[in-house]
Amino acid sequence: MSASEAAENDEALAAQYVLDELPPDQRQAFEARLRLEPDLACMVQARREELARLAETLTGVEPAHDIWRTIETALEQTALAPQSSRPPVDGAAADGCSEKNC
Repeated sequence: MSASEAAENDEALAAQYVLDELPPDQRQAFEARLRLEPDLACMVQARREELARLAETLTGVEPAHDIWRTIETALEQTALAPQSSRPPVDGAAADGCSEKNC
């Protein structure tokens, strides 16, 4: 791989790292490189700053009233649902796995 290809690859990895898009094994390897390669750490910081500037330019969008009402209704129904009909929140499988039988 040429130096320019390696630099492009590092730029892509830095962006993926900042966006939390790297798989765990690649993330660990990249973080190990960050501790050893100051230039790579500077690249990551530059991507973070770039994204922060971009985020400052975004404006919020208020959802249409009917969409917001649908969301509120769904949340209310979930909150009012009997415990047994709520989806598990602890990662238990939906196939009947509960604290009693797991």
